[in-house]
Amino acid sequence: MRNDTTELRQTVILAPSLIASRKRHNLAVASLKSLRQGIGGDIPLYVVHDNPTRPRLLPVALSGLLPAVRWDRTAESVYSGSNIRLIRRVGCGSASALREAVAAASVNGASYGFIHLDDQVYREDFRILMAHGLDALANDPDLLWVRYSGYPLICKDRPRLEVVSNRLSFDTVNLKPARRENYTLWWSPLEPDLIRGRYWPVAMWFCIYRLPLLAQLLDWALADGALHLAHVELYYKQEQGFTRLQRAYPTGRFGYVNMQYGGIEMHRNANWRELMSLPNEPVL
Repeated sequence: MRNDTTELRQTVILAPSLIASRKRHNLAVASLKSLRQGIGGDIPLYVVHDNPTRPRLLPVALSGLLPAVRWDRTAESVYSGSNIRLIRRVGCGSASALREAVAAASVNGASYGFIHLDDQVYREDFRILMAHGLDALANDPDLLWVRYSGYPLICKDRPRLEVVSNRLSFDTVNLKPARRENYTLWWSPLEPDLIRGRYWPVAMWFCIYRLPLLAQLLDWALADGALHLAHVELYYKQEQGFTRLQRAYPTGRFGYVNMQYGGIEMHRNANWRELMSLPNEPVL
């Protein structure tokens, strides 16, 4: 594999954030600690934090009595470490927050962006998988993003991954191998069947994207009314959005490194410790 230093220097971590309760504060603290353990602290982290909106009838002087506002003020202490840029704004939704993070990182010359949600937990060896994904992106101009979590990698009812005739299949998805010296990229073109079954082809978490592509994906979904990242994913699960993506990138593809997961969201998965203990052997 090529020295990953160049790709890592061109990579940023992008995090839409909202700390408005003790639970969200605790998740953000734990998630940032896990991120540092799994990746390290040398990759810039761009955090766009949505300030809670103040009820119109409540005087500014009394707004600090609101629990959401009190906890919001801890964002500076949570994101105060080295290599972190914290951008604050009035809450407008996670989709536009991520777009703002992309814009800030692009101005500073980044080429790739990894999406970090402030409740994600990471495997301690995730940096290795991340480096392999960046290597794959650097060597394949048609590769648009690399994914590290969610269905089918780590979920309650994982489908069986069938490898037959040099092809890995699950649900309506068929992946082909691109074998490198130290890893295998399992990839798929942007085929119409991707949206026919349980699979959601575009994920707004635990993925590394080419930044121009990520900006485009967000712009299209935002123009269609997407407020949060879940709405962006839904936009590309539907035929209109996915066909638009497919036509804009006719040779585009996405992939997985060794079909291994790097972690999972904590607050959406009460059994995340159980899920993180699932086998994670490479499929090469």
